[in-house]
Amino acid sequence: PNPTNGLVSILSKTQINEISVYNPEGRLLYQKQINGMNAKVDLSAFAVGTYFFKLKFDEKQANFKILKSN
Repeated sequence: PNPTNGLVSILSKTQINEISVYNPEGRLLYQKQINGMNAKVDLSAFAVGTYFFKLKFDEKQANFKILKSN
């Protein structure tokens, strides 16, 4: 769900190779190699605000933003 208060679930039709999370200033806060079709990212320790996700696939990437609330 968006906004979220913690756990972000990602489901993909193609294999995700890597997930990165950035703050609005572009600072990398989280990065993980996945190599799967779904993943979970726990934002519960992050401050309230907007976070930018970048998913890397074999030849593509997808970007989206998530709002973290209380």
